[in-house]
Amino acid sequence: MTTVTIPKEFQSEKELVAFPVRFYDEYVTVQKRLKNAKTFKPTARDLQRLARGRKEFAEGKFIPVSEL
Repeated sequence: MTTVTIPKEFQSEKELVAFPVRFYDEYVTVQKRLKNAKTFKPTARDLQRLARGRKEFAEGKFIPVSEL
C-alpha cells in the first residue's frame, strides 16, 4: 500500500487529484503544444473591417445565406 503525505498548504483544498507521472508528463507535453500553437492576430485593418461588419450586421445590412 502506498502512503501519501499531503503538505499543509494543500489541506485547505477541497479537491486533490493524484495520478501517475506518465500522465502528468503527457499533460505537460499537450500544454506546451497548445501554448506554442500559432493563433490569429488581426491587423489594424482587420479590426477596422470587423468593426464595420459588426456595425452593418447590427443595422440589418446583410444577406442571409439562405437567400444566396
